Amino acid sequence: FCEYTCSSSQYLYWDKSCEASCPLPYLDITVNSEKICNFTCADTEFLQWDDSCNTTCVEPLDQSTFKSRNLCDFPCSTGEVAFWDDSCEADCPAPLDLTHVGAEAICNY
Repeated sequence: FCEYTCSSSQYLYWDKSCEASCPLPYLDITVNSEKICNFTCADTEFLQWDDSCNTTCVEPLDQSTFKSRNLCDFPCSTGEVAFWDDSCEADCPAPLDLTHVGAEAICNY
């Protein structure tokens, strides 16, 4: 970014737009009091909800696009467990396997 065009309370995004916040999973950077919201993956990669980068979205993640960048979103609400069939439930019953990735939970065979 060569020219900072946002107000002091806004974040400059990779597409040169200005927004009031920089939500996760984007990287919030401040350089010389200038707020920058950074997309940390290559243009062709998908930014996962856990801040990793991948060439695809692995189930049960949902593919989306924000400001021309690819994202993989966790499909469930906070506190819910994602299942392989795209459903969301409160828990993962035995004998299924509960896996945590960051703060999110996935229930597998």
